[in-house]
Amino acid sequence: MTGHHESTGPDPALSSDSVRRVTQYQTAGVNARLKVFALLEAQGVPASEADDLVAGAVAGAQCQVVELGGMAPASRGRCSRTAGMTV
Repeated sequence: MTGHHESTGPDPALSSDSVRRVTQYQTAGVNARLKVFALLEAQGVPASEADDLVAGAVAGAQCQVVELGGMAPASRGRCSRTAGMTV
């Protein structure tokens, strides 16, 4: 053996509470996306357009979270205020 260690389980740095919260957020996110798709479909929005709208909204929200969290300065321009918006 060369001292190489492969992880065989969850990161011990993550508490079970953290994992539970992440799982809850992921589930809530999936449920929200499905509801938005259903509402757009009910209004006659084509599936491809609905997908673009939801993807743009999610990307914009992720950018805001990253910028608010101080992980990426807004000045880098990676996330513009109009990301994902269509005219």
